[in-house]
Amino acid sequence: MKKKKKFWEKEKIINFNPLDQIIKVVYTNNINKSRIKRNKKLGKLTNKLSPLVDGLCCTRKHRIYLFITPKSTYGVIAHEAYHGITALFKYIGVDEYDEEIVAYHLGYLIDKIVKFKKKYGRI
Repeated sequence: MKKKKKFWEKEKIINFNPLDQIIKVVYTNNINKSRIKRNKKLGKLTNKLSPLVDGLCCTRKHRIYLFITPKSTYGVIAHEAYHGITALFKYIGVDEYDEEIVAYHLGYLIDKIVKFKKKYGRI
């Protein structure tokens, strides 16, 4: 009989002070459960996510959440962080992205996520 893994998650708020915006990062061993816990804030999750999903970006009404797992690679983190940054720019009304501005904010966000993940688990 397979032993059930105990559910856990950690949440971090990453501030983008000059833009007066935040992105919340959820480090979890079960993206489905963590996402469902936030149904009121993000809207109901309509389909169960595959257990193979190691990253997710969800946005709603100026809320941006990134979900990552212990299995999330740098590539997965970069992928989800990019979605988060483009949502952030959309929310503040930026229609055209300057490459350097996107690269700066993306690097900042990825650095914060990697430090957060290292604090609580392997990367």
